[in-house]
Amino acid sequence: MMTAQMNRVSLRSLEMATGSLNKVCLIGNLGTDPQIRRTTNGKLAAILNVMTSDYWRPGTARVQWHRVVIFNERLAEFAERQLKKGSKIYVEGTLETRKWFGKDGKSETWTSEVIVSGFHGRLIILDDVEPRDELLADDTDMSPAPPAPPSPSNQPDAVDSGLHRFLAD
Repeated sequence: MMTAQMNRVSLRSLEMATGSLNKVCLIGNLGTDPQIRRTTNGKLAAILNVMTSDYWRPGTARVQWHRVVIFNERLAEFAERQLKKGSKIYVEGTLETRKWFGKDGKSETWTSEVIVSGFHGRLIILDDVEPRDELLADDTDMSPAPPAPPSPSNQPDAVDSGLHRFLAD
């Protein structure tokens, strides 16, 4: 009983402090190669089609497709170089819904997307592959990150061996 009361108090305190939370976390596979485009102001953006699936009985799955848009230029460049159809990724961003009108000016179309931009997102490759380079979105140059010197603290363990982390902030 005491723990339940403490959890309610903690959640209530969090809600009062932040007001609300808009965060989406997905683990899935790319259904297509990343699409690279330019925004109206000339910035690079990447569009990912991520497939997730829920299994609730053996042999039964529910597949969902999610459109992920990366508005961070450095992360979009990274996605273009490192990701391909079938890549397993973890992506974190915010959910945005938008609408637009068709060419006739009357028909409305709505879409929801996971947006990765600025300080509001992450992209982690979960495949067990060797990265060609490591890129943080706040790096000032495009050169590969220098290898870290060997030490017990930065040796990958069995769980992290396939994770290559790239932040969008």
